[in-house]
Amino acid sequence: MTIAILIRDFYPQNRPSGVISCLNELLPNLNNGQAGQIIILTNRKHGEKEIYTHKGITILKISQYNIVKYISVLKPFSLKKVFIISSISRGNALFLWWYLVTLKTKNKAVFYQTTNLRLKINVIQKKIRGFLIKKYDKLIVTNKSLYEEISSYDTNQKIHIVYPGTNIPARDARKVCKYQTVSFVGHWSLIKGTDIVLKLSTLLPQIKFQIIAGIGKNPKDKYLYRKYVQNKYQYSNVEAIGYTRKQLKYIEKSDLFILPYRTGEGVLGIAQSAIEAMALGIPVLSTKNSSIEEILQHGKNGYICETIENYRNYILKVMNDNALYEKLSQGCLKTYEDNLIAKNKADEIVRILQNEDI
Repeated sequence: MTIAILIRDFYPQNRPSGVISCLNELLPNLNNGQAGQIIILTNRKHGEKEIYTHKGITILKISQYNIVKYISVLKPFSLKKVFIISSISRGNALFLWWYLVTLKTKNKAVFYQTTNLRLKINVIQKKIRGFLIKKYDKLIVTNKSLYEEISSYDTNQKIHIVYPGTNIPARDARKVCKYQTVSFVGHWSLIKGTDIVLKLSTLLPQIKFQIIAGIGKNPKDKYLYRKYVQNKYQYSNVEAIGYTRKQLKYIEKSDLFILPYRTGEGVLGIAQSAIEAMALGIPVLSTKNSSIEEILQHGKNGYICETIENYRNYILKVMNDNALYEKLSQGCLKTYEDNLIAKNKADEIVRILQNEDI
């Protein structure tokens, strides 16, 4: 029996998407034989081949919205289930598209909403979304905020919460801030607060800031990056790193991780980069938002910051107190071990796919 995973974008683009990274971490554990054979169908971009093999799994690249091609590709397989991993944050086009694929292949589908939805939609859009969501066999979401949002559509299906995860090996807690470095991962965007990171760098010139980010598509986000380049001399303690598949190498050589998001809307339900930082024992500083608030415990594995002054003060406080730093690092590792190990998350998903109630 075969499980077909449908996802909008995937390999060979391992980054920048947190959703892609989330699936990448789950795959070794999903592909251990318990769930059956796995194939992945995903959008084919210009210049890409039609077939790839990644971590022992066949990935079929198909032009987006070519429903005839999708159905013809799936038809030869003895499908057990269709597993849809959704990074939709707005609109209904992909909700409808995936519904039509599962309808035409006559398979039950498990729908995993990984990204926080943008909540400003009109009444008609909300009704359409509710109609489509109710058509799936089972629903999975990545946090409580999404659970509440999906529940508002009065669905009859049980909704499961399964956090994303990572597979970073266990390690000891950190004891000192030996790098004097703060890291940020995301996009050059106002929503993710890259401008706040730049402002902090001017307030803390003695500390190095790593911005591991690509440039957002929004014109305002592009302007933010251009403004940084034009005034680069003001940010001599900032290292701007583009998207890289080796981002863990950079995160690991930092003492603190910062996520100054202005909102969690449109972001992975639990920020993948924050999961990775905690797995490395690196305390996290963030605003209170839906992509982090379920794992960030104020004073235990990091701090919630509402203002730039909060960020500045907590960075200095943690970097100048080794005992506090070790305590926060221990808290990060405990959060990871208790809630965020990808193998455990994959086991939960396998049980859902196999119709086991959890």
